[in-house]
Amino acid sequence: MFHVIIQARIGSSRLPGKVLKTHNNINSLDIIIKKLKKIKKITKIILATTKNTEDKIFFKYCKKRNIDIFRGNENDVLKRFYDCAKKFKSKNIIRITSDCPFVDMRTLRKMINIQLKHKFEYLANTYPLPCKFPDGSDIEFFSFFALKKTHQQADLPSDKEHVTKYMTESKKFRTSKINIKE
Repeated sequence: MFHVIIQARIGSSRLPGKVLKTHNNINSLDIIIKKLKKIKKITKIILATTKNTEDKIFFKYCKKRNIDIFRGNENDVLKRFYDCAKKFKSKNIIRITSDCPFVDMRTLRKMINIQLKHKFEYLANTYPLPCKFPDGSDIEFFSFFALKKTHQQADLPSDKEHVTKYMTESKKFRTSKINIKE
């Protein structure tokens, strides 16, 4: 039903390799993947990384965890997502970033049910801003249709760096956002 695309790369200007840095033999990416594998409505987990040499490390990582991998453009993250979704024939996409290990599974399950019922072209818990969810708990749903149209029409460099910016700002999609009281 849903394909999760996890955005990850080793190159980080603030903390290189942060997604694979371990504490007590676990890293942030392991935390996310273990949580996602427990949700039956998620039929595929794909790690979308770059073609950079340092990101080859993810081949072994993904094989060991039995998840798919896609390598694409480093700077045009929108193109990377589009090419990944196209390759895996993803129709309903959940976007998670690898440095957000605190995604709440109850929120994710709630959003899955909302999405199944309403079929939004874009649904999120944190965008557009402002939001009440804590930083690092970002969950975004979008259709392949919305991703394809965004890939075709988005022109700004910021739209290519931030995958869903055009979806939320262009007013061309049926969008929704969930909130919490506190």
